[in-house]
Amino acid sequence: MPDKLKSRKLWIAVVGAIMPIAGQALTDEISIEKALQLSVAVLISYLFGQGYADGKAAPVSETRE
Repeated sequence: MPDKLKSRKLWIAVVGAIMPIAGQALTDEISIEKALQLSVAVLISYLFGQGYADGKAAPVSETRE
């Protein structure tokens, strides 16, 4: 788990998820609904990207029957 905290992808996702909410709090140019939608989109993108990367890194096991 500590290795995951060193991941650049994780920290970019965290910052990317926080920025729309912070932007909404600091200005009224974006609604809270849109800010939350953007934050969730960043987190979902991270999850899919990390899942893809983990899947590509996993060893392939072939079973023949």
